[in-house]
Amino acid sequence: MARRRDGIRKAPEASPAVAELASRFRSGEIVLLDVLHSIQDRRGYLARRDLEAFSHLSRVPLANLHGAASFYPNFRMSGPAPRVCVRVCTSLP
Repeated sequence: MARRRDGIRKAPEASPAVAELASRFRSGEIVLLDVLHSIQDRRGYLARRDLEAFSHLSRVPLANLHGAASFYPNFRMSGPAPRVCVRVCTSLP
């Protein structure tokens, strides 16, 4: 969160899409993983400002969002995804 000159933290600015996701999440209409997928689909990765705005609006701690996003390998925390992504399954016999 950004700080003002007087040291007080100001609320992050939320895009309309993030605000809508937060209201749907708070009403129980969607779950956290769906929110993270929706945010990532918009930008190609999970931007910190979107996570901060969602955290503020939905009252979910930012640490919980970061924990869920970093646990699953399909979420990108920095930079948009490359055009082509090749994944190799190594668990086959």
